[in-house]
Amino acid sequence: MKIAGIFFLQTAWLWACLAIPFLYAIGRYFISRRKERFKLFASESMWSKIAPELDWNLAKRKLLAWSAALLFLFLAAARPQWGETEETVKTTGLDLMLVVDVSQSMLAEDVVPNRLKKAQHFIRRFLERTSGDRVGLVAFAGNSILLSPLTTDLDYVAETSDTLTTDSVTLQGTDLGAGLETALKALERGAEDNSGKESQAPVSRSIILISDGEDNEDRIKEVSNSLRKEKLKLYVFGVGTEKGGPIPVRNPEGDAIGFKRDRSGNSVTTQFQSASLEKLAADSGGQFWRITPSENELDALMTDLGSLARGDFAEKKVTIRYERFQWPLAVSILLFFLELSLPSRRKVVAALLLFGAFLSGSSAQADEWNAYRQNGKALKAFEADRVSEAKELFGSAQVEDPGSPILRFNQGVIHLKEEKWTDADRAFSAASEAAKLAQRPDLAAEALYNQGIARTADKRPEDAADSYLAALVQNAFDPKPEAEAKIRKNLELLFQSQQSQGQGSDPKSKDDKSDKGDPKDQKNQSGKNSSDGDADQKKKEKEGEDAEKKKPEKYKESNGKREFKSEKLSPEDAGRVMSELSRREKDLQEKMKRSKGRPQPLDKDW
Repeated sequence: MKIAGIFFLQTAWLWACLAIPFLYAIGRYFISRRKERFKLFASESMWSKIAPELDWNLAKRKLLAWSAALLFLFLAAARPQWGETEETVKTTGLDLMLVVDVSQSMLAEDVVPNRLKKAQHFIRRFLERTSGDRVGLVAFAGNSILLSPLTTDLDYVAETSDTLTTDSVTLQGTDLGAGLETALKALERGAEDNSGKESQAPVSRSIILISDGEDNEDRIKEVSNSLRKEKLKLYVFGVGTEKGGPIPVRNPEGDAIGFKRDRSGNSVTTQFQSASLEKLAADSGGQFWRITPSENELDALMTDLGSLARGDFAEKKVTIRYERFQWPLAVSILLFFLELSLPSRRKVVAALLLFGAFLSGSSAQADEWNAYRQNGKALKAFEADRVSEAKELFGSAQVEDPGSPILRFNQGVIHLKEEKWTDADRAFSAASEAAKLAQRPDLAAEALYNQGIARTADKRPEDAADSYLAALVQNAFDPKPEAEAKIRKNLELLFQSQQSQGQGSDPKSKDDKSDKGDPKDQKNQSGKNSSDGDADQKKKEKEGEDAEKKKPEKYKESNGKREFKSEKLSPEDAGRVMSELSRREKDLQEKMKRSKGRPQPLDKDW
C-alpha cells in the first residue's frame, strides 16, 4: 500500500492504528470516573488543600504519550519504505523440459480423476516449487509437438500445461521416442541461444517425462543413447495402475458415451507398464518414480535438481526500496520513556496490570472464538456429507474448548453417523454431563435421547430405556412438549420391540403353513407345466421345419457361380458400370500414392 509516497509492506498494522483512538477514549473515560468518585469524597474547591499533589491533567498527558507511542510502534511494524535504487541481478538456473504423454490411454480413470489430469496437477505443483529455471513443454502421442520453448515465464508454462488434451497432437498412439527427440532438439536450441552470454558455470539440462508406459514404437533405445551422449539427466514419472482400466469416450459436452474399442471392436483396457519406463530410465542413466496420490516423489525430484550445476541466463534490473521503520520505532521508544518518566508510577503499574488482565481474558475469548469457528466449519462439512472432514474439525474445536457440551454432542452425532455405537454412547454421556454442569437441561435431554438411539442400535434395550427415562427427567427442568413426545414415542417403540421378540418363539400359525401349499400338489403342477412346455416346443420346431420346406427356391444359397441376370440392365449398361468402377479404382490408387509420404496411423491409436 502506498500512502503519500510511502510504501507500507505490512498493511494490517495500519488497520490496527484505527484502534488507538478508541483506546484513548476508554482511558479518558476511566480518568473522568475517578475524578467523579473523588468529588464524592470532597468538593473540588478543597482539592488544593487536602491533595495539593493531585493533577488530573497529568494523567491525561500520560495517556496521550502512551497512545502516541503505540501509534508509532504500529507504524514501524507496518514497515514503511521510501527512496529506491536499481540493482542488476543475474538470473541463474537449470534448463528443464517437460515431456507429457497426451495419448488416449492417459484418459483412463484408474487414478483420480484420470491419468492426464493427475499429470497436469503434478506439473503445476512442480512449477510452484521451481524458481529461476528455464522450463519448456512438449506434448506427444503418435507424434510430438513443442508447445513452449525454454522460458523463465513459469506462469505461461503452467497455463499451457492446463490446456493439454488428447487433441494437442495430430496423431494418436504412444511414441515415447518422438517426444524425447523433440525435447532434446528444444534443449539444444536453448543452449545455442544462451551460448553467446557469459556464464560462470555450464547449465545442467534435464528432461522430465510423464507417461503411462504404453509405448507402441521402437525408437527408445536410440533416443536413450542420445541422452546419455549429451549428458542429459532423464527423470521418468509413471502414472497409472497395473490393473488399468477402460478408456472412456465422451461427447463434446463431456458426458461419457462409451469406451474406446480397437479395430476388432473389442473394448480396450490400458495398463500401466512400469517395466518399460524403468528400463528407459536405467538405459539413459536417469531415475524413475511412480506418481502417488500424495505426490511425495516431488520432494525427491527437487532434492536431486538442487544438486545440479546452475548457469547464468540473463541479467535483470530490480528496484529496491529502502526500509525506514527505524524512524517511527525510535519515536515510539522515546514516547514510552517520556510516559514512564512522568509521576504517578503506581497508577501506571496498576494500569499495566489491568491491561495484562485484559490480554489474558482476550486469550481465553480467542480460544472460544476459534472453537466456534471450527465448529461452524464442521457443521457445514457434515451437512455436505463430508463426515471425515467434519470429524477432524470437531476434534480441532474440542482442543480449543474441551469443556464445551455442544462440541461433545457434535462428536456423538459424528459417531452415530459412522455407526460407531459405543463411541457415540460415550460422547453423548459426556455431553449430557457437561450440559448439566453448564445448566443446559435442554441440551442434556437431547444428548440422552441420542444416547438411547445409539444403545438401541447396539442391541442394549435396557440401557436405552434408562437413557430415555433420564432424558425425560432432564426435559422436566425445561419442559419442551415436542422433545417429550419424541422421547416417549421411542420408549413405546422400544417396549413394543421387546414384546414382539418375546412372542417370536410361538408356533407358526396355520395360515403360514397353508401358504406353503401341499408339496405333492406343487410337484404335480410342476410336472404338468413341464409337459405342456415340451409339447409347445416340439410344435414350434415342427412349424419351423415346414416353413423351411416352403421357402421359395430363389432364397436358397448356392455354392456354384451365378451368372449376372437383370431384367432392367442390358449387357452394354453393365459394361459401362464396370468401366466406371475401374476408373474410380485407378483414382483411389493415385490418392494412395500421393498420401504415401504422410505419417500413417499406428496399429494402436491409444
